[in-house]
Amino acid sequence: LQFTLIFNPQNPGSKSALITILCDDPSYQEFTFKVIGYGPSIPVPDINVKQGENDIPNGSGVYDFGYIFIEDTNPPVVTFTIENTGTAALTGISMPELSGDFSASKPVEATLEPGGSTSFTVEFKPSSESYTTDTIEIISDDPDENPYLFIVEGYGASGPVPDINIREAAHGSTFDLGPVLLGSSISKVFTIENTGTGNLEISSIESKYPLNFEVDTSPTTDFTVQPGDTETFQVTFTPSDTKNKKTIIEVHSNDLDENPFKFTVIGHGSEGPEPDINVMQADIFYPDGSTYYFEDTGVGLASSPVPFTIENKGSTNLKINSILLKGKIDDYTLDISTSLFLLSSGESTTVTITFIPAKLKKRKASLVIESNDPDESRYNVNLEGYGLE
Repeated sequence: LQFTLIFNPQNPGSKSALITILCDDPSYQEFTFKVIGYGPSIPVPDINVKQGENDIPNGSGVYDFGYIFIEDTNPPVVTFTIENTGTAALTGISMPELSGDFSASKPVEATLEPGGSTSFTVEFKPSSESYTTDTIEIISDDPDENPYLFIVEGYGASGPVPDINIREAAHGSTFDLGPVLLGSSISKVFTIENTGTGNLEISSIESKYPLNFEVDTSPTTDFTVQPGDTETFQVTFTPSDTKNKKTIIEVHSNDLDENPFKFTVIGHGSEGPEPDINVMQADIFYPDGSTYYFEDTGVGLASSPVPFTIENKGSTNLKINSILLKGKIDDYTLDISTSLFLLSSGESTTVTITFIPAKLKKRKASLVIESNDPDESRYNVNLEGYGLE
């Protein structure tokens, strides 16, 4: 007796099935065996757009030209790159013309072989003192990103404009004040700087949850920051219990595109000395659950090694039980050869991660640190990179 199996994979990747034959053999009433196969990847194109080294995601990407003087006779022209990161030729590349204050050139090439790239430029010449936006639309035969869309925006200015920055916390970032002993408080000074060309007028600084996080702008509640100058304000955290607390700090000003300037402050109360884990990459704090994005890297090649610093900001020893990679660990390597697993108060150690994509496109994993931190015993930093052909 013979029978035939037909393998017809519907999508790429490993496939398997269990074959069971029922019979009256006294030894093998159910004879089972496993069959396996692999669905090869069907060659498809894949469009990606970058400005410099930065990807501009389809549907959610925004490129900001910033403030441009209306009288500028030499307005900025920005070059964008179209890549084909797929395995088949990307064809039919074209762009509808823009109208208004933005204008764009046509892509240099209409067809890109796998791994190929072409470019186009966008010019912003504001006609009035206002915010202006337009949508870049790139047409191609990409099967799931046609058209590829992203936003360009800019501001027409007739004179000097302010630009707010806070040295200790980027717009939209998180700042951790750590554990604070119940019955006490901790304060942090934040520095506002004006990196623009006009006066920065601060109208108010607010804490959305002032019960635990109080803002002090003494001696005044509103002030002017001259171009190149700085002013400070203070946030005081007074925990009411041991639960995690957070607030959103809003700095209201005459900044045209970051008003209000927002960032989050977190902390929790402690009943006694305890450790407090903190993870940094360079000068940037990566809270539990945040994501670090690696540079795009060719499949089988290695990115630049990225060091992460693990700090103990608490008042007693931090004991690290494990430092692991989880997820698509074939795409990343972890070096803990010089890492310390017991950190006293204020001490830090380093782990190094390298992105080596095993396959094309987006590759995800996680850095997971388990310790005796009472509220972040399993600290997770998501890792994401893009494998290029």
